[in-house]
Amino acid sequence: MIISSNPTIAKIIELNNIDAEIENAVNQRPFNKYLVLLGGVLGAGGFAVFFGGTLLDAVAAAIAGFVVSIFNMHKVKFQSRMLYSLVVSFIGAIVGLLLFHLGVGDNIDMIMIGTIMLVIPGLAFGNAVRDLLFGDTVSGIIQLVQAVLPQAAILLRAAAIPLLLRAAHRMQLRP
Repeated sequence: MIISSNPTIAKIIELNNIDAEIENAVNQRPFNKYLVLLGGVLGAGGFAVFFGGTLLDAVAAAIAGFVVSIFNMHKVKFQSRMLYSLVVSFIGAIVGLLLFHLGVGDNIDMIMIGTIMLVIPGLAFGNAVRDLLFGDTVSGIIQLVQAVLPQAAILLRAAAIPLLLRAAHRMQLRP
């Protein structure tokens, strides 16, 4: 007998019914598309304001968050989660930069932070720290590396985009 740890669905699962319960969980209907997009828009805009941005920053981050949410919704197949994080955050940053240069938003850093927060694997990082604190060192370190590598890709993107734009701007100024 297994008791579910989720308090909203706390029930006793008999061992002979475990396969059926797993099958039910796998075959559950996914979230509504519009709800996922709304979550991305509100999340990116909310994070932009939370970290000190203005309402215009929130609008720009929300639009970039919409684009990131579309990519997250379709689960485009990449060879690694790190590459996926790099590409999706790169696209979100390009959208944020374009909006900033079009006059939507006051602080590019707040727009970027709002957009980046949608691709940060917070749950994986929290689980890794939990395993480390409970003494499961090997599992904790492996999960920590798996959580930190996509974040490193996001940081790489955050550094690469301004450098690429500066280089493109310099090339344009030369006669």
